[in-house]
Amino acid sequence: MFDEPAGEVQILLLGTGASLVLPARSLRLALKQRGIGVDPMATTHAVSTYNILLGEGRKVAALLIASP
Repeated sequence: MFDEPAGEVQILLLGTGASLVLPARSLRLALKQRGIGVDPMATTHAVSTYNILLGEGRKVAALLIASP
């Protein structure tokens, strides 16, 4: 399901557009089993948070849905 080797990503920021939308429980559980925390939020917040965490040297990835 995931191509990244285990441990390469510790936090997945999920930018859900203009407002917060929780991901499906099955996705949250699958990520948790891989040791990846998922943090859903509006895309504008996800972009800012990604930049901060990346600057701190954290193992972070982002999945972003564009918002107007």
